[in-house]
Amino acid sequence: MKAILLCGGYGTRMQAISNGKPKCLLELEDGKPIIDYIAEELDYIEEIDEAIVITNAVYYDALAEWAKNSKYHFLIKTINDNTTCNENRLGAIGDICYTIRQENLNDDLLILATDNHFAFRLYEYYDFCKIKQTSCILGQHTGDKSIIANKYACADIDENNLVRNIEEKPTAPKTDIAVYAVYYIKKEDVKYYLEYEKTGENMDSPGNFIPFLITKTSVHLFPFTEYAIDIGTPHLYYEAIRYVKGERV
Repeated sequence: MKAILLCGGYGTRMQAISNGKPKCLLELEDGKPIIDYIAEELDYIEEIDEAIVITNAVYYDALAEWAKNSKYHFLIKTINDNTTCNENRLGAIGDICYTIRQENLNDDLLILATDNHFAFRLYEYYDFCKIKQTSCILGQHTGDKSIIANKYACADIDENNLVRNIEEKPTAPKTDIAVYAVYYIKKEDVKYYLEYEKTGENMDSPGNFIPFLITKTSVHLFPFTEYAIDIGTPHLYYEAIRYVKGERV
C-alpha cells in the first residue's frame, strides 16, 4: 500500500506566519512539524511500504529535505507537480491524478491532506477498511449541522456505515456528519480518479471526488469521535498548538 501526502497547496491564508515554509512544516511543538504527526500514525500501518509526498516547485526542496531526514519503516519519495504559484496549482485531486500517472500506481492508496492534526488512530481506520473491503472515508457526528455548512463535506450513511450520499461544503447540510480529509482507495478504484479528471469538474478540494466515486462503487465511512482540526488559518494553527500542549481548546 502507498500513502499519498498532499502538500501541493500554497497556504495563502498562512503566509503571514509561515515565513516561506510549506504549511505542513510548521511546528506544533519544538522541532516537530505537522507532517511528522501524520507520518508517525502511518508508521503503525505495516502494509504501507512507501509514502509519496506530492508538492510544488516552490516547496519541493524543503519537503525533500524533510523526507531525507525522516526515519520511518516506509520509504518516502518527494515529487514535484511543477506548479509555481496559487494561480497555476493543480488542486488536490489534480495532484492525486499526477501522482497516480507519474508513479504508475497500482496499489491500495491511503491519501491524506497534510495541513490537519488529529487524535484518532489511523491504524484503527485501516482495520475498519480491511473489514469492509471497500474504499472508505471517515467522518464525525458534529451534533450541529450548522458547523458543517459551507465548511465541510457532509455524508449520509446507512446502518452499516455505507455512504448513501455526500455533498461538498453544502449550504444546508442534510446530516451532522462532517467528512475529514483522509481517504482509503482500493487499488480497483484508483482508476476512477483518472475518469473524474476527464469530467472537467472541480479538481481542487479532495472531497469533490467522493460523490463521483459513490456512483461507481461502494464506499463506507469510519466514524471517529476524537479531536481533529483543519489548520487552514493562523487562528486554527494556534488552536492546534494549544491542543498539543494539553490546553483546553
